[in-house]
Amino acid sequence: MKKAIYTILIVLLFTQTILAVGFSDIKEDHWAREAVEKLVIEEIVNGYPDNTFKPNNSVTRSEFSKLIQEVLKLKIDTSEEVIFKDIKGTWAEGRIKALVRAEIIDTEDYKDGFKPNEPITRVEMSKMVVKALKLEIKDIDKTDFTDDDKIKQKDKKYIVSAQNAEIIKGYPDGSFKPNNTATRAETAVMILRMINYQKKDGVEIVSGIRFDRKNDVIVSDTQDTNQAMKIDKQQEFVMKFFETLKFTKEGSHSYVSGCLPEVPEGYRWSCAIEIFYKDDTFESFYSDDGTGGRKEILFKTNENFKFKLKHNKNKIEKISVSINIVTNKGAEFGLFKLKYPLRTLYKYAVKNSVYISDGVNWEEMIKW
Repeated sequence: MKKAIYTILIVLLFTQTILAVGFSDIKEDHWAREAVEKLVIEEIVNGYPDNTFKPNNSVTRSEFSKLIQEVLKLKIDTSEEVIFKDIKGTWAEGRIKALVRAEIIDTEDYKDGFKPNEPITRVEMSKMVVKALKLEIKDIDKTDFTDDDKIKQKDKKYIVSAQNAEIIKGYPDGSFKPNNTATRAETAVMILRMINYQKKDGVEIVSGIRFDRKNDVIVSDTQDTNQAMKIDKQQEFVMKFFETLKFTKEGSHSYVSGCLPEVPEGYRWSCAIEIFYKDDTFESFYSDDGTGGRKEILFKTNENFKFKLKHNKNKIEKISVSINIVTNKGAEFGLFKLKYPLRTLYKYAVKNSVYISDGVNWEEMIKW
């Protein structure tokens, strides 16, 4: 009897999953059905309240920006900086600004404003996809498309790069139609190709950083370092963290704030911020080390944190920030340590330590 009940439950759950992604205007033989269903299950795209997907509707610049930002898992930019006046206060403002900061959207291409609600063109999509995936770009004189004369010279290299990666393709008549707008169905297929490309040969784009599981990890016989992320690749993620880290004074109180960026699947942050005071006391803020200890503070990726310090700046003797990236199994390799008031960042590898300063504005970060 129990087996029968379990079987019925499984069938019901499976049926509900199918129904959840079954749109009335996406039939079984629709050419984009597989892409739409996979992206709905992954919660990257969704349909309309009337159970339609509207596959032939166009996609706006805001909507496409949201898709790219979510695929790359970029942190939404909540700063007050105005990059485009016409996106201020719109639902996609933080996502668009995140793409600008990641150099995926070039403000020079939108000198008259971003016009977020306008349909995005195929050439715009090509440029954003190539920059998002960090694809190889080579200057070329001509494409193989029959409407090559309709493509601006400066855009040809992006279109060919996206074509070579099989992310964006031409039409059956051999044309590219650079100024055509893409439909929701076409965009779904394109985004799924992006996701599959990221997984190709173990390559991922995380927080705007290209991570290659073949070349960016250490393969070792010992658990201490096997599959650990190489120190130079860790540095790329760590520098993104330090760019957000701030020690500030607000009124009579001092604070530490920041945000840990997303890291590749199978890895996690190990982070400790220690504040030493002149009265020989100290306090520590830790990320979860995975052992059940150090639970005073749990830093979460892609979420801002802000903690009030016990004493003000004038009572602080020194600050030490230690951070590295470990695997879920505990493998480690290297460590970064920021020290204040020295304003130095040290990188420690297994056998040596090397001083580095990678363009982080320490005066801006320590702006007490």
